[in-house]
Amino acid sequence: MAISHCMVYQIPPQSFQLPCVQPQKISNFSLSPEIVENSPSSNKEHGTSKINATALAAEDKFLCCHWSEIYINCFIYTAEMEARTLTYSEPGALSSHQIGVVVEDFKFFIVMIYSDYLRSTIVAFKNKKYLTVNLHYALTDVSLEATSTHSLKDNFTVTHCNSIRDQKYACQISSVKLNHTYIMWLKITNGIALLQSPLMSVKPIDIGKIHFIGYTSQSKEGNPLLFPQASSSYSYSSSSSSSSSSLKDVMYFPQKILASVGTNVSFYCISKTKDRIISSRKIIWWLNLAKEIPRSQYTIVNDYISKVTLVNLSAMNPGGKFLFNALYCCNENKECNHHYAELYIIDVNISITCETDGNLQKMTCRWFTNGDPLLSECTLLLRYYRSDVYCSESPTISSYSKIKECQPQRNNSYECIFQPFYLLSGYTMWIEIKHSLGTVTSQPVCILPKEVVKPFSPSNVKAEITEEVGLLLVRWNNPEFPKYDLQFQIRYAANGTKINWEMQEISTPSVSSAIVIVPDPCTVYIVQVRCSLTDGVGYWSDWSRPAYTVIKDIKAPLRGPEFWRIVDEDPVTNQNNVTLFWKPLMKNLSLCSVLGYMVEHTTSDNVTWSDYVENDTTYTFSWAEDVHTIKVIAINSIGASSVNFILTLSKQMSTVNIVESLRIYPVNSSCVIVTWTLSPVSYIITSFVIEWINLNGEEQIKWIMVPSDIRRHHIFDNFILIDKYRFSLYPITCEGVMKPYVTDGFSKGEMENHNDVNVYVILPLVISCSVLLFGGFLILHQRMKTLFWDDVPNPKNCSWAQGVNFQKVWTLVLCMSITCFF
Repeated sequence: MAISHCMVYQIPPQSFQLPCVQPQKISNFSLSPEIVENSPSSNKEHGTSKINATALAAEDKFLCCHWSEIYINCFIYTAEMEARTLTYSEPGALSSHQIGVVVEDFKFFIVMIYSDYLRSTIVAFKNKKYLTVNLHYALTDVSLEATSTHSLKDNFTVTHCNSIRDQKYACQISSVKLNHTYIMWLKITNGIALLQSPLMSVKPIDIGKIHFIGYTSQSKEGNPLLFPQASSSYSYSSSSSSSSSSLKDVMYFPQKILASVGTNVSFYCISKTKDRIISSRKIIWWLNLAKEIPRSQYTIVNDYISKVTLVNLSAMNPGGKFLFNALYCCNENKECNHHYAELYIIDVNISITCETDGNLQKMTCRWFTNGDPLLSECTLLLRYYRSDVYCSESPTISSYSKIKECQPQRNNSYECIFQPFYLLSGYTMWIEIKHSLGTVTSQPVCILPKEVVKPFSPSNVKAEITEEVGLLLVRWNNPEFPKYDLQFQIRYAANGTKINWEMQEISTPSVSSAIVIVPDPCTVYIVQVRCSLTDGVGYWSDWSRPAYTVIKDIKAPLRGPEFWRIVDEDPVTNQNNVTLFWKPLMKNLSLCSVLGYMVEHTTSDNVTWSDYVENDTTYTFSWAEDVHTIKVIAINSIGASSVNFILTLSKQMSTVNIVESLRIYPVNSSCVIVTWTLSPVSYIITSFVIEWINLNGEEQIKWIMVPSDIRRHHIFDNFILIDKYRFSLYPITCEGVMKPYVTDGFSKGEMENHNDVNVYVILPLVISCSVLLFGGFLILHQRMKTLFWDDVPNPKNCSWAQGVNFQKVWTLVLCMSITCFF
């Protein structure tokens, strides 16, 4: 494996020898002046050039030589990459003693290995004493054709090569970038002369460490081609017709890869059967033996090496207990060996958030892992570096970073505290994930402490409902730090088992009170306040401690309660016991509470008195007068109701009957319809009271007051339709309560009458259906008319049509269509 012209030698994925030129022409190496003068074959007349190797190196030129015991074969390379042959001599012109003065007689080959570093090995066949071997290398973005020593002069790195054992040197390059191209060359000196190899290029991803078992194959010429023993880079032959080996059926490089979500990775494989290596064109790749990888992602490296590239890796979803995806290199018949390559994918989408506390004394950063089980096998570190001012638009990872100690928290989270810190400096952070296969990092983020301030919560929050107006008034104390304008939010809700928060924004900065309109001023509200900086950066503070309103009266009750009575007559004493009862006054009428009720009496003898009823809804008194008027007044801490219901009891009016009929129709078990009719009267009806009671049970009498202008009303209750009920209707006037009309049970013939009384329900449905039918009729009429007249013959052209009244025929057809439609 050699070159005979000037170029950058691309290192293939295999071991190779590097004599610089083929030994077709024997050239003489120009030694130092002292050695040349003593040389028996030094011939100035034949144009021998005398060039000192050290001088050449100083002139940005270098030598590449291949030696044996009988010849020296050298090329000189200039910065412009031009090559020319040096002096020529016959074999044996220089003695081994004279050659040894300059540098030891040797030839070398180079082995490239990737396993955490690149390694170059120089094998010397003679004495290697006093040699200094250095490997020079550089990353390059220019094309290989444009590469020269001049272009690399100020942009390369030197690593010293150490003797690892007899006749071998190792040169290590750490922190290798897999997908970059390295230009490298060797410099060897014994202190007198300097030798330098041609430029070589290598891409670390193309070579790698694989444990081979010895394998020998015959080339077409019959010469053995050897795969190296033990660890080395890929080795393959250009052809093989017969072989004898213990090589594995399939080999992968690399065997394992650690990658992050969204990146691209490549695998290589060599596969063979019992007697031959499978052509790379007949290899297909499978992922987890479940999905064939598209062939558009294959690359034919050569006849026997196949390459697959997985792009934009998604989060791993391996099956069972495995934490990796398995890649299989199979033949075209989809036959796969049990060996596979392992792809470990880590989701590096790790969120880092920071907040600066309200007194600007510390910054707390938190980051959360995403529950990736592969992370349990990794070491996670928070790395950061600080910029002097603010953050860059595109934060990047730096080699000058520091590690910040973080404490594990619950729910796969970690917490790190920066104290002290610089408020206006940009902190670039990322998570470094170290696995046994390598290291990956999350995307860096830059955080400016001033922009992540979380103020302290407002304190001493108080809430109350204002009197008269009934609004929610909230007061609080602003936090002392930070010394910036603050904006506020208030949230409030009716206190109970289920909290439904309402939110109110306070637009005025740095205030300490606010008024909120609430739907029900007569309830207990829970209130909290929080704040943030007005410039829109940073975080809202935590909510303050809750404050609770206290229910208190804001007005006197709007009106007193509606009430009804039960009269128990005593014919012996001609005295009646009357029991009043009423429903508790609602909060919207009591505003907000009722302390008690006042019952005022007025008799026909103009006698008046009052009785106070505390927190009760019934009241009993004796009635002996002809007329007795009662008023019930609601009282709270503000005052008494000014609008109140008045009921007059009159013995004379209780005998007047103006109700002609009362019917009860059940709709279902929860609703009945009550209808009634009245005889013509001169009394002014103010309202009606409907009473009902289940005669089969022990229920109390139920009642409802309805307006005076209706004759039908729905009653909603739990009715047992097979039980017997008693319904009573009382007309109410200002002169007194009239005689009730009483009916037991539901009205007979209820089905027919029920249809009659529900005509108001059925009628809208009938009207809607009629409209739809009429619309359909119009459409049918138009269609039939079109069809009919299209088929009517012209009497001028058809003798049988003359004298026929087609209008009469159309009327007949129309009537038939109407009949059919309905």
